[in-house]
Amino acid sequence: MRFAATLLAQKLSERYGLELTVAEEDRLAGSNAIALGEPDAGARTLASLPAPAARPEAYALRVGAGGAAIAAGDRRGLVYGVETLLQMLEESQGRVSAPACLVQDAPRLAFRGVHLFLPARDQLEYTRRLIRTCWYPCA
Repeated sequence: MRFAATLLAQKLSERYGLELTVAEEDRLAGSNAIALGEPDAGARTLASLPAPAARPEAYALRVGAGGAAIAAGDRRGLVYGVETLLQMLEESQGRVSAPACLVQDAPRLAFRGVHLFLPARDQLEYTRRLIRTCWYPCA
């Protein structure tokens, strides 16, 4: 779970210059929090989410006025939930937000693949990010 939270914080920092603190739920204060975890972890923020499908990589994502919550049964599901949230974010007048929604997703097939060519020297950083987001979560 910490991996997905750290990944989210890093990407928000890279894209929008936002500096987030990764903390346990009992340290979340106020609104505008993003909670990640397993649906049966007993966390109050995740309790309102429907349980994701009982399949690997499945997740549920809810965005509302008080923030966002992502529940998944495994690490890869959390990573894919984070990626979905990042795709939904919009920046307007210096504020970053996502539309209110409920997303429940699971892969149709049990296989995901990425074809990777050897990078040129000037593309090493891109290749490192690709490996970090595509390959490392599967380990």
